[in-house]
Amino acid sequence: MKKIIFLALLLIGLGSCRKEVVSPVHQDEAPAMVSTPVDSSGSTSMGGLKSYIINYTSVGQIPSQFFTSKWAYKNKYVHITQYNNECSWTSYVLCSSAIINGDLGYYYYPVNHTKITSVKNWCGNSYIERLRDYANQKDNTYFWNTYLCKESKNTTGRFNMIKKMLDHIYTYQKPFIAIITHNTIGHYVVVWDIDWKCGVTGSTVYYTDPLDAPTFFMAQVKTMNLTEFLDKMGPLNSYTSSYCALFLR
Repeated sequence: MKKIIFLALLLIGLGSCRKEVVSPVHQDEAPAMVSTPVDSSGSTSMGGLKSYIINYTSVGQIPSQFFTSKWAYKNKYVHITQYNNECSWTSYVLCSSAIINGDLGYYYYPVNHTKITSVKNWCGNSYIERLRDYANQKDNTYFWNTYLCKESKNTTGRFNMIKKMLDHIYTYQKPFIAIITHNTIGHYVVVWDIDWKCGVTGSTVYYTDPLDAPTFFMAQVKTMNLTEFLDKMGPLNSYTSSYCALFLR
């Protein structure tokens, strides 16, 4: 009798365990996660966030974490040096081509001065709003939710920009375009990763600059302290009137 009871309990226990097994989730159904940063040795690290970044109310609440774009986009990145003052249209082509070609898995979206000129001619000016319009109207086959973020040059706007930059990389794992100052004028660059340290201090931005000559990706990437990067995004004498970033999604 004891053996029969024990066997019955065992079967019930096994049945209960089976109910808790989670079925595989398709990639397009899975919640967005941060890509694990990979160094040259192949080692990885992963942090965790307590809740959605956008809901935090202070920099001290955002846990330290390496926010990084997918390597699929980095692997398909092709760099070209801007002509004269064409940093806006050049940065758009550099960023959009990496995302589109990374998603497709092959080189389809061209990176050359002919393409940059076509974007320039369509936009008509270098305002970031026109780049948003180009993404929504000309590249809408590839981007479904392009978001132009413009935040006021005050403490609240600065914090909002931090959250939106981190949230974009965390959610979409894609690079984005930011405006910083170079030689006192606005300059467009492509941001790939942010090594975030809780409280901002010690955080680092990884970006590519259309002013640079082309080389392989790891050598192409430049770094800047996040505080300095934010200062260049938002000084009162800046070319731009606000903290500005274009998120291609």
